[in-house]
Amino acid sequence: MVDKIARTRRAAGAADTLETLRADALYDLVVNGGGRGVTVELQVAVPYTVLLGANLGGTLDGYGPVPNITIRELITDHDTSWRRILTDPIGKVLEVSTRRHPGADLTRHIRLRDHTCRFPGCHRPAKSCELDHTTPHSHGGSTSAPNLGALCKLHHKLKTQPGW
Repeated sequence: MVDKIARTRRAAGAADTLETLRADALYDLVVNGGGRGVTVELQVAVPYTVLLGANLGGTLDGYGPVPNITIRELITDHDTSWRRILTDPIGKVLEVSTRRHPGADLTRHIRLRDHTCRFPGCHRPAKSCELDHTTPHSHGGSTSAPNLGALCKLHHKLKTQPGW
């Protein structure tokens, strides 16, 4: 969608580079609310050495290299979710997470909203709980506030058992 918007703007006479037009389109969709009802998934490939403290940055799919500070902003700002893609320092993909992870702001919101584990009768504090997709992501559930809830480790595991 971002590429389509950028190419439409280019065809309409915009003088900026396609990369700049894509960045502007993405900004408009995510930050300015121009994409209400639109789901955007950013894929950022990060060398595993970044987890060890290296300051190498990563690669934003469809855009190019991005510094560590931008990666941190993408996974902590706004109401975002993210998927981990680890690479070696030259960019070869080593692992792609099958899970989508809520960003820090969304995690904080869910834990403040729920106070405790959502399982009936459980009073374990939400701050020590895992976040669970009510409708699993693999079945079309979004990583968003209406579809996430705090479940303690025991009840989260119980929910995944056959017959639940």
